[in-house]
Amino acid sequence: TMRHRSWVVPQHEAAVLTGRTPEAFHCGVQDVLLAGLAGAVAHRYDGGTGHGGDGSGTGAALVVDVEGHGREPLEGADLSRTVGWFTRSHPVRLDLSGIGTGEVPAGGAAAGELLKTVKEQARAVPGDGLGHGLLRHLDPTAGPALAALPGAQIGFNYLGRFAAGPREEPVAAWQLAGETAIGGSADPGLPAPHAVEANAAVRDTPGGPELTLTLSWPGGILDESEAEELGRSWRRMLSGLAAHSARPGAGGHTPSDFPLAGLTRDGLAELEACVPEPADVWPLSPLQEGMLFHATFDQEGPDVYQSQRLLGLDGPLDTARLRAAWEELPARHAVLRAGFHRLTSGEAVQVVARRVELPWREADLSGLPETEALAEAERLAANELAERFDLAKPPLLRLLLVRLARNRYRLAITSHHILIDGWSMPVVLNEVSALYAAGRGTDAALRPAASYRNHLAWLAGQDKEAARAAWRAELSGVAEPVLVAPADPGRAPVTPVVSSAELSAESTRALTGRARAHGLTVNTLVQGAWALVLARLTGRTDVVFGGTVAGRPPELPDVESMVGLFINTLPVRVRLDGAQPVRDMLRELQEHQSALIAHQHLGLPEIQQLAGPGAVFDTMLMFENYPRNAPELSGPAGTDGGVAIRQLKTLAGTHYPLAVGAVPGEHLRVHVTYRPDLFGHESAARIARGVVRVLEQIAADPSVPLGRLDVVDPVERGRTVEGW
Repeated sequence: TMRHRSWVVPQHEAAVLTGRTPEAFHCGVQDVLLAGLAGAVAHRYDGGTGHGGDGSGTGAALVVDVEGHGREPLEGADLSRTVGWFTRSHPVRLDLSGIGTGEVPAGGAAAGELLKTVKEQARAVPGDGLGHGLLRHLDPTAGPALAALPGAQIGFNYLGRFAAGPREEPVAAWQLAGETAIGGSADPGLPAPHAVEANAAVRDTPGGPELTLTLSWPGGILDESEAEELGRSWRRMLSGLAAHSARPGAGGHTPSDFPLAGLTRDGLAELEACVPEPADVWPLSPLQEGMLFHATFDQEGPDVYQSQRLLGLDGPLDTARLRAAWEELPARHAVLRAGFHRLTSGEAVQVVARRVELPWREADLSGLPETEALAEAERLAANELAERFDLAKPPLLRLLLVRLARNRYRLAITSHHILIDGWSMPVVLNEVSALYAAGRGTDAALRPAASYRNHLAWLAGQDKEAARAAWRAELSGVAEPVLVAPADPGRAPVTPVVSSAELSAESTRALTGRARAHGLTVNTLVQGAWALVLARLTGRTDVVFGGTVAGRPPELPDVESMVGLFINTLPVRVRLDGAQPVRDMLRELQEHQSALIAHQHLGLPEIQQLAGPGAVFDTMLMFENYPRNAPELSGPAGTDGGVAIRQLKTLAGTHYPLAVGAVPGEHLRVHVTYRPDLFGHESAARIARGVVRVLEQIAADPSVPLGRLDVVDPVERGRTVEGW
C-alpha cells in the first residue's frame, strides 16, 4: 500500500526558492528542489546506499530517476500546444562526495556547493535525458547494458507552477477550481517504481507562491517515521538553500551555463575574476586562435590585424542620429561585445559582456583650408589605426567622425580583424543605414540578428576526423615549406605596405567570359595565376600557399546576416606541369578545392601539424568578392535629403610577409601587401604585374601550355637582360 505525506514550505522561503535562488545560480526551480532532495538523502543515508549514515553527509553517489514533461524544444518541432503524453524519465547520478550536507541547513558555503554540484551533474545528462527510453528499451546494444545497471531507488518530479484557482474577479468564462489536484494518482494495484517518490509543485496564491513537497512510499519498505524524517530533512535543506541565497555574493555561474566553451570550475572562476557576470563565453574559431596568438606575440609593435575602413559622407548628416545607430549594434550582435582571454591553462576563450560603450570621437576641421583639413583627417585616422586595442576589453571597435566642411564628413571605422571580417562589414553598414533612417527610439523593422554563437556551435559539431584525413591526403608528398622570405618565427611585426596593378576593362570581361565558358570561377583563375608566379619566385613546380575561404556554411540558417570572423586561411596546393594546358590545370585545381569544401572548418595549425613541413607557407591569396557598395544614409520620413556614402579605402594587414588580394570589378585589381623590410616596392609591384600578366594570357588563350606562359612582361625581361 502506498503511503503519502506532504509538507508546505513557508511562503517567504518558497518565494526565494522559486525566484532569488534559481536567478542567483542561473538554474531552474527543478535544480533547486532536486539539490535539496539529494542533500537530504545523502545526509540521511550516507549517499543513498540504504545504510544509516554517521551524520557527516559526505557519502557516495546516489541515482535519482528524474521525471519531466518531455516538451523540451526540438529542432523543427513545437510541442507547446500539442495534446498527448510526452512525459519522460531518466536516471541522474549525483555524487555529493566531499560536500558536508550536514552544514547545508545553516545556509553556509556548503549550500551553494550542493546546488552547483547537483546543477552540473544534472546538466551533464546527454540531451537532458531525451532518448534514454529509446536506448533502454529499443536499442539492441545499449538496452541490455543499461538494464544491467542498478535501478534508482528514488523518483523525483517537479510538476511545475500553477495558478491557485478562482479570483474574486472572473477573468474568463470558466476557471479551474481551487482544489483541483495536480498530478493525479496511480492505481493502487500498480507496483511502486521506486522505494520513494518525491513530488513538488508550486501554486501561486494571493499571498505568494505556495511550495508543496510530497513523498510517497510503499508501507512495506519504509516506515512512517523514516519517511517523516526524510521529508523534514528535505525541508531543512531547502531552508538552507534559501538562507544562502540571501547572502551577499551568493550564486554565480557554473561551466554548464557556457556549454560551448568547455570550461572547468577553476577556469570559470579565473574568468569571472576578470569579467563579473559575463553574458556568454565562447570558444574561438580556428582563425581567431591564430590572430590572438599574433596579436599578443609582440605587444610593443603594430598589431597588423587591426583594420580600418574610411568612408566619405556627403549630405546633411545628423551626427547624433548616426552615433545612436552605431551604438545599437552591440546590442544586436553579441560578437561586438566580445573580449578575448587566455586562461592559465592555456585555453583561449572569448567572453561576451552584457553591455559595452562604443567609443565615438568627433573632430571639426571645417575651419581649415581644404588641403590642411584632408591632411589632418588622414593623421587622425592613422592615429586611430595605430592605437592598439586591448583584446580583453570590448568593444574592439571604435569610430571617428571628422567634419571637413558643410555637408562633408569622413568616418573612420577601426576594428580588430579577430572580431569581424570583410563579408560582415556590408551587414553592419546596411543595419546602420536602417537604424539611421528609423531614428532614435524608433522601430527600424530589422529582424533579430542571428548570433555568431550559432556558427561556433556549428563548428563544434563538424566531423574533424574526416577533415583531418582529407587534408592529410591533399598535402601528401609535399616535403618542404614553400617560402619566399627567410624563415624567422621570432620576426617582429611591421606595418605592411601595398602595391597594386589591375587588368583593363576589356581583359577583365574576357577573363570573366573564359571562366564562365569553362565552368570555372574567377577565383580559381586568380589562384592558378598566383601559383604560376609563386612557382617562378620559388623555383618549385609543386607549390602551396594560403587561400582565404568565406567560411559561411550555406546550411547554417541566416548565416548571410551574421556578423563575425567566419573566414579561414587554408593550404592551396597546385601541381604544375609545363606541358599541361592552362585550362586543365585550372579544372584540376577547382576540383581539388571543391572536394575540400566540407573540410574547410579545420584550423591551419592543426593541418600543419598533420601534414608536416609541406603545409608551411608564407604567402596567402584572398579573393575579395564581398559586397563593396555602401548604402545611403536616408533621413526619417519627412526630412530633407539623404547622405551619400563613398568607400574611400580599407586598410588591413597580415602577418604573412607577402599577401596577394584580388578585387573583382570593372577592372579586376590585384594588390600585394608586403613587409617593407623583406621586399622592395619595385619587387612587390613586379609581383602584382606578374599576376596581372598571367591573367591576361589566360583570358587570351586558356589552351596554351603552362610552360609557354610569360610571368614577366617582355619589356621588363628586356630591361633585365640589358642590365646584366
